[in-house]
Amino acid sequence: MDEQPSAKFKRYHIGCGPVLADGFLNIDGDFDWIPKKLKDGVPYPVAGRPSTYILKHDLRSGIPADSGSLQIIYHSHFLEHLADQEGKVFLSECHRCLAPGALMRFAVPDLRLWCANYLSGKDEFFDWYRDAHLMGDKARYATNASVFMGMLYNWGHKMAYDYESLSALLLDAGFADVRRAEWGVSGNLPDILSVEGPASERRFERLVMECTKAASP
Repeated sequence: MDEQPSAKFKRYHIGCGPVLADGFLNIDGDFDWIPKKLKDGVPYPVAGRPSTYILKHDLRSGIPADSGSLQIIYHSHFLEHLADQEGKVFLSECHRCLAPGALMRFAVPDLRLWCANYLSGKDEFFDWYRDAHLMGDKARYATNASVFMGMLYNWGHKMAYDYESLSALLLDAGFADVRRAEWGVSGNLPDILSVEGPASERRFERLVMECTKAASP
């Protein structure tokens, strides 16, 4: 059996896209924005960033890590791209890969925040999203509701979550110490700004969560 990347890498950034975390193995199914052709399943160092690696891997086949081998799993704006049952399987897979006491941190669009802005008629929030993510298309996305639907159904989104729904899913998957976190602030990840930068557009609509795999009794 081939050795898993987790024999060397203990911190995984899953579904990374073009946002690469320093000190992590950054995993995605498609790195088409990189000119170099990548071989599936082979970690590659990132030029000029010696502590940062990328790995091309189809996450639909699971996380390439041995059970109980990882210290940190991070993912941002990835979970909402999975359908309901797929998301449950993914969280269970994260739990499998983490060592007892290890951390998972992630961010998703905050459904409660979106609903609150919609119900209170905060036009500036929807104007921001239209301009930042919907190409400023006021013909197609003329109203706050159409912008809201643009967030929910574009980009391959399949689910939406708030704190309560995620907490229930995480506890059901076996995680403990489930808590809300602040964007760009973490006592557990000193290099958090490499993925949660102060200029990132994601900070305006985010729900950040942290949880741990319960230590063995």
